[in-house]
Amino acid sequence: MVRSGRIEKALFEDVLFGSANLSSTAFYGSRICNCRFVDANLRSTLLGYEGSRFSECLFERVSFQMARGIRSEWDDCVFVDCDFDGFDFGAASFVNCTFKGEVRGAWFRGGFALESDQKKFGKPRKNAMEGVDFSNAELRDVTFSNCCPLEKVKLPVDGDHLFLGSWPSSLDLLTVESRGLPQETRNEVSIFVDSYSHHASSQSQYIINVRDVREQYSNDSAAMIVNFLNGQTQNALERARNE
Repeated sequence: MVRSGRIEKALFEDVLFGSANLSSTAFYGSRICNCRFVDANLRSTLLGYEGSRFSECLFERVSFQMARGIRSEWDDCVFVDCDFDGFDFGAASFVNCTFKGEVRGAWFRGGFALESDQKKFGKPRKNAMEGVDFSNAELRDVTFSNCCPLEKVKLPVDGDHLFLGSWPSSLDLLTVESRGLPQETRNEVSIFVDSYSHHASSQSQYIINVRDVREQYSNDSAAMIVNFLNGQTQNALERARNE
């Protein structure tokens, strides 16, 4: 059923949403299968009430600005050159999804941030990030939190992205390594660490785009941060090879 601003218990199959304006629409318990969203407006949409599921869908040049994923389920979907700025996926789950182009400002979580959210919205499907492919994407200012698993994710192949498997300890060690450096560098390292520490207690793994670091900090500070994190990545790979 489609009502003003609400899509409830609906099934869409093989539909082309070309230049469709669905801004501020709420999806309730719906199934969207093998559909194409091209140049569509999904700004401020609420996509996952009652576990709405998107399967085998293409999203191309879609605006998801300030959308909310609630507990949506995404299976075998492809996202190409979409605008994710401010899109909090919430307790959404992903299976075999591919992202292409710039992914800027998205927030991926392993579950709800608060227990009260689960009581309000219901129990979400576990988000294992199984088969998620970022190999042809660029992650810019992307946030990961709430135990979002990243070890099975395919990283971008551009060489600018680092996978940190022990993220909280990496931040602690970075602070230690900055001691004895010039005050300006220590200050910027402190800002970097503080900006990520809030979520680090619930997020053991992280993906950092070194371009974000180089654009946001001075040359000396960025070089120190990037070199340290790259060293952490190389050390982890070496340990894995020796096990």
